[in-house]
Amino acid sequence: MLFEMQPSWLNGGKVLAIQLLFGTTFFLSAALKWSGGMPAWFMQQFQETWLAHTPGGLLAVFYFLAVLETAGFLGCAASIVRLEFLRPGKTILQWTLTLSVFVFVVLAYGARLTGKFDVAAYNLMYFIGALLCLCEISRVPSAE
Repeated sequence: MLFEMQPSWLNGGKVLAIQLLFGTTFFLSAALKWSGGMPAWFMQQFQETWLAHTPGGLLAVFYFLAVLETAGFLGCAASIVRLEFLRPGKTILQWTLTLSVFVFVVLAYGARLTGKFDVAAYNLMYFIGALLCLCEISRVPSAE
């Protein structure tokens, strides 16, 4: 198989690139939520949905997303610190990518709920990308 003939540094680099991509994506998204608070557009977009009537209202929903994104960043950071791109086991990264797939499902649901079908389509692409990365990480041999 061509994949198995790749040098170990190439496999390690591929894993590191995935860690950095998802880590920066989740870091920037979470940092914006934590530092800026709930924006007016979020309130306007979701105020007529059932999400506004959940315990804690839209503020709880907004910070639930912030917690999910923070967990995604922390998972990527822990995976890098643990040097999973150089090790055979990539457990933290696999869990983080699994979480990210669900994060993109949640985001796509919110977009579809409010009729933002173009945004939902983007989230579908993120979902597919995360799923492909998860599949790739699951088959990467050790970088020994």
